[in-house]
Amino acid sequence: MSRLERDRAAALAASKASQAKAKRENAKIRHTPGPWVARRLEKEGFCYEDVMDECGYYIATCHEGVRGERNADANARLIAASPDLVFQLLSAANYIDALGGDSKSYRAAIARATGETA
Repeated sequence: MSRLERDRAAALAASKASQAKAKRENAKIRHTPGPWVARRLEKEGFCYEDVMDECGYYIATCHEGVRGERNADANARLIAASPDLVFQLLSAANYIDALGGDSKSYRAAIARATGETA
């Protein structure tokens, strides 16, 4: 087996281990389970973006700002993607740790998202 093949095998093993660890860690985070979706509503001349879980329960409502801001859709998409983003950050942090790297900034972002201390 060449060095490249050994490195690939080690990286694949680290990736699988980091995904498994991320799943265990993600299960401990207390939030409404994903997936979340953003749905646009228009009522009485105002636009709203509701973020809901897969059962239709509301997670958040974003609305257009009173100053004419048009960012409700972007805010709703970001909120809807957050369960996936946290999971991917956990996975990346675990992978970096498995390779002997520094995942401090990833862990800090996860802590901000989950309300934990880094």
